[in-house]
Amino acid sequence: MENIPVVDEFIDKINPPPKWPRILLLTAGIVLFAVVSIAGTVYFYQRYYANRVYPGVYLGKYYLGGMEKGELRDFVENLNSRLMKEELNYYLIEDGKQQDFKVETILARGEDSAPLLTLYTDEFVEKVFHYGREKESWQKYFLPFSLILKNKYTNFDLRLDEQNFKDNLRQVLEKSEDKAHDANVKITSLIPLRYEIIPEKVGQVFDYKKIITDTKNNLQVLELSSIQIQRHQFYPQVLQNDLSNVTEQLERLVLCGDLLFKYAAPVGQKDTFIVRIGEIMDWITAKRSDSGEVYFFLNEEKFSIYLKSLKEIIDVPVQNPKFSLVNGKVREFKEQKPGLSLNLEETKEMARKYFEQGACFGRENNNLNLVMDKVESDIKLKEVNDMGITGLFGTGTSTFYDSHTNRIKNIAHAVELLNGVLIPPGEVFSAIKYAGPFTLENGYLPEEIIKGDRIIKEVGGGMCQIGTTLFRMAMNAGMDITQRHNHSLVVSYYADPVNKNPGTDAALYDPFLDLKFKNDTDGYLLLQTNIDYKKQMLTFSLWGKVDGRYGHYTPPLVSRWIPAGEPQEVLSPELKPGEVKCQNAFRGAISSFTYTRFTSSSEKIERVFTSNYRPLPKLCLVGPALPTSTPSSSMEIKPSEAVVETQPEELNLD
Repeated sequence: MENIPVVDEFIDKINPPPKWPRILLLTAGIVLFAVVSIAGTVYFYQRYYANRVYPGVYLGKYYLGGMEKGELRDFVENLNSRLMKEELNYYLIEDGKQQDFKVETILARGEDSAPLLTLYTDEFVEKVFHYGREKESWQKYFLPFSLILKNKYTNFDLRLDEQNFKDNLRQVLEKSEDKAHDANVKITSLIPLRYEIIPEKVGQVFDYKKIITDTKNNLQVLELSSIQIQRHQFYPQVLQNDLSNVTEQLERLVLCGDLLFKYAAPVGQKDTFIVRIGEIMDWITAKRSDSGEVYFFLNEEKFSIYLKSLKEIIDVPVQNPKFSLVNGKVREFKEQKPGLSLNLEETKEMARKYFEQGACFGRENNNLNLVMDKVESDIKLKEVNDMGITGLFGTGTSTFYDSHTNRIKNIAHAVELLNGVLIPPGEVFSAIKYAGPFTLENGYLPEEIIKGDRIIKEVGGGMCQIGTTLFRMAMNAGMDITQRHNHSLVVSYYADPVNKNPGTDAALYDPFLDLKFKNDTDGYLLLQTNIDYKKQMLTFSLWGKVDGRYGHYTPPLVSRWIPAGEPQEVLSPELKPGEVKCQNAFRGAISSFTYTRFTSSSEKIERVFTSNYRPLPKLCLVGPALPTSTPSSSMEIKPSEAVVETQPEELNLD
């Protein structure tokens, strides 16, 4: 028995206990350490560069990584300032000799006093800070590191007036240029048609298109190095003999008349531009088509100048989104909006084919469509906020034609209070909560209203305009309406925008009547309000995490109109003797409409809103009787001047 321990020790040496538990623990520890290290590195990396450009970003040869916004803006402005002060350098090498040319500051002004070069510094700074922050998913944690592995080379945003810049170049280079051109015609009279033939000329010309392209490439990276320019032999394509019998073509062009350029313009913007026939005939130049036929087109330079002038008028810049949060409220908000840009080259090509095919010959009109490009924003709304707001749910509108001054001021004040309100997920929005209380202390003014059988002034008149606009917005956004009350009377302010019937209004009266809807989305909702004094219109918009929901409602239908009844007079000791104050009659009505909304899961929910409006006869408040020698005075309140809303116990306000 004394040898048993020795035997056990011998057995343990032959069959040692397994080491897997220790290996697994060690592996798990290493993995955990690696995960924590990576997570910590990512966290501190993003925190350190929260207000800096991520490493790996270049502007040409300039390294931008690690710069703060102010530092980056100063850096770019310094380069920009240097660019404006120094000349642009070009050189030509021929026969082994170099000839240098200098073009004065790029800010030299054209004939229209507009700068030849516009540099968009603020847009560039925002673009650079956007790199590495494009994604909202898990990728956003690792995207910044990809910039280190594969550097990002960016360009400066600029606009170069190419035509005026080309004119500047020509003034510098013309002494070294051997003028050359095709044969052409010069119109001396339209009626009767007379013209001269200008013979062709062989020579050497500069490649201005390449010079301008190389210049823009340098400017986009704020590079000031010299640019080599070249010229080539020009051999005319159209000869004098080709123009010996073109009278019929020219007469057909004259008969075409004025040339109209058209495009699908934004609302309120001019969509048609006219070039008179006299100017067209001054612009024409002879060209040879691919098939070898000679036709007349518009002079390249003059046509380019004209299209440039159109571009200045009709281009719509891209609007990048903005989102600024101050004290829990969005103080600055802009959605991303695509821009419109006139495509010069495609428009020229389209016009060339038009003239090559015989201009208006065989057509009913002499119209040409401008080629417009839609330009999208590089930055998306979801990338400039942390509230989960990605797009627009819906909008609502109402008009306040002929409102009194205090009523408009009350509406404008409520619009200001509501603009930028953020509604957390799960919250029931209350119009009274965010726009109220309707008191003098909160900035509201008194306005005339009908209360029972009296015409009085009460603070906060006009709030039902707010309730109505919110109601329509919430329905168009597909929201769950949890509280809504119609007015007691049919009021012209709240006629439905589609068929002008009553039924889509919503009354507000603190604390009894409210307009409420629930935020049943996964993110915050943002309320944006706008008041257009010229159109006398309110437009409210609801933004949030778009989830596929939407809503709409049918125009309200009136099933019954109720007569107003006989006029009534009420003695009022508050009025002066003989004074009369009247409110016009209101017909009653029973109206209804169907609100249909589809949830994020495509569930269809229908709800019928029925509104009962009571009739109100013409109501006149009459002051005490006057002595027979004193003339009476009277004042009438128009229907549009007194807004009436349902209250408990038939209390009518606003």
